Amino acid sequence: MDVPYYEWDGRPGRESKELTPLHEALHAAVVQILGGTTYEITIDDSGGGETTLDELEPRWQDLAVTLAPALIGDISRSDAKYLRRQNSRRRGYAWGWLKRNRRRIMRRANAIAGEMGRPPGKLKWDPERTRWIWKHRKRKKR
Repeated sequence: MDVPYYEWDGRPGRESKELTPLHEALHAAVVQILGGTTYEITIDDSGGGETTLDELEPRWQDLAVTLAPALIGDISRSDAKYLRRQNSRRRGYAWGWLKRNRRRIMRRANAIAGEMGRPPGKLKWDPERTRWIWKHRKRKKR
């Protein structure tokens, strides 16, 4: 492998708009499996996304959340930049945990991504009804 699993290498197509829902769902799935809470997933007009979630302790769990999209080869620039600054031992432990739990993570992430409608929009967790709610936003006219 010419590039470490946690680095974005700048090749075209690596940050794909089609993969954004799954990318953000992977972050959310790992948080949920590790016992945290995901509050919302937002996907904007440009195809970028953001997940609002709990920070986890111990530190390797937080790294596992950031590293989760590496399972599908879709690390974003911001995730790669953050991961490069982290302790390599913790990063390696997080990667090992992700690989051991890949099937479980992918099942949960695919279920979350399946709840999303067509982007752009916002997927919010409703703790009272214990389910996801998708709010579609109309694209701005240019």
